Formats: sequence, structure tokens, C-alpha cells
Amino acid sequence: MRYSAFAVAACFVATLHVAGNASANQRHYTYIYETATLPMGAVEIEPWTTVRLMREDYYVRFDHRLEFEMGLLDNFQAALYINWFEEAAADHAADSISDPFGFSGISLEFKGKLLDPVADPIGLGLYFEIGAEPTELEFEGKILVDKVMGNVGIAFNAVYELELEAKVDGPKDETNLEIKAHEMQFDLGVAWFMSPRWSFALELVSRTEFAIDEKDEFETVYSILSLGPTVTYGGEHFWIATTVLPQIAALKGATGDSIQHLEDKEALEIRLLLGFDL
Repeated sequence: MRYSAFAVAACFVATLHVAGNASANQRHYTYIYETATLPMGAVEIEPWTTVRLMREDYYVRFDHRLEFEMGLLDNFQAALYINWFEEAAADHAADSISDPFGFSGISLEFKGKLLDPVADPIGLGLYFEIGAEPTELEFEGKILVDKVMGNVGIAFNAVYELELEAKVDGPKDETNLEIKAHEMQFDLGVAWFMSPRWSFALELVSRTEFAIDEKDEFETVYSILSLGPTVTYGGEHFWIATTVLPQIAALKGATGDSIQHLEDKEALEIRLLLGFDL
């Protein structure tokens, strides 16, 4: 994990460096999206780090994202992500711990607000993201619903994700894009705005992955629930949010005698987000 401490420290230093000249659009969750968008012409940078811990065997992974957001219209924004990772996992074949580090592609995000969570009876937004790696494509769509009532906020996301992978097959070694996985998420968050600067939230994240079997029928690979707290602080010119998200149960695909799915999902995730204007 040679670059993780440096990356997190650099994010803090950058945030404090620009704090005297910028203001930011504060988020109250790190997994769930609200309908709020940047004003037209506003630009924000968000460094992300997600730590993933504990699978069936030894496993530690750091996923990093550097996001550049821009308000294209008052209710529509776009963003570019640069993604990279570090990972340490048990390698039983070599009787050692593998330690890869690499670039995991770029992503483009588009987000639009249709209804406002304060002025309208309910907030409503749409989100679309496309991610590209050398051998994979990812498409993700979200329906965003939220509502603010005094010092309490509620947010709900319905998410569909499609992963495609390049495969070489056939007598002519033809390259085709094949479906790697489908994933559905239904996420619910409740936030308490304790003061103009501090908020506390609970995030419930439901993930279900589907695969296509030999009969071309959908098969559930796993279905898991994760629940954890999020704390956000919004300074005058920046904000910081962190979530501790343990996996609480596997509705399908539990590993052995465990109540969790630990074959390719982690028992615990920790996410840190920073936000500040450019």
C-alpha cells in the first residue's frame, strides 16, 4: 500500500491550500447520490479513496478516484474521473501475497436535476456514467430521489450497472464484447443536519449481481446488504465526508458458515471523500 498514505495526505494538503479561495457543494453521503448539481460554470474537484478489507482469504484494496466536476447548466453537470488502485491479496498458487498497482481507466458522468428536494414535493434526478478500461466497458444508470424536511434529509437511489469485457475466440481469433455481469442496487440514506457544518447519516446499500447461465437465463450470483454511518463536515470553503460500511448479511451467496458473501466482496469498506472548488 505504498501510495495510499501519500494520496490521502496530498488530498488534505490540496484542500487546505485552496480553502481560502474556494467554496464547495457539500455532499451528505458517500455511496448515495443526492439530486443537487453544481451551478452553471462552477468547477469542483473531488479526490476519493475507498478501502476494501477482508474477504474469504487475506485481502486489502485501495480504490482511488480523482473527479473533476463542472456545472454545464444550472441543473445539469458533467464529470471526468481518473481511476487507479492498489491491492494485496493471498496468492495460494505462489504461497505469497500479491501486490499489484495499476490504472483502472477513466469514467464520464452526467447528472441532471428534474425536481428540487426543498422547493418541490420531492427531489428527482437522473445519473449516467460510462467507464472505460483497455479490455472492459461499464455503463451505470441511476434514478435519484431525495427530500429535505427541516434538519432531516432522505435519499434513495435505484441503480443498474452493466459490465462488458473483450474476449478473443473463434478460429479467426475475433474480438467481441461479451457481458461480464449485471448489477442492481437499491440504496437508502437518512441524514441529520446537526448544524450548518456537521451532518450525520446512515447509508443502507443493497447490491445484487446477476450472470447469464448456459441456458441464457439470469442467475443471481450474490445479493448482499451493507449498512454504516457517514459523517460530513463542511468548512467555509471545502467539505470532507467519510463512511464506514460493513457488510451485514448475504441474502444469497453466503460463504461457508458465514452470513456474508466473501468470495469476491469485502466484509468492510471505508470511504473518504473531499470536495473543493477550483
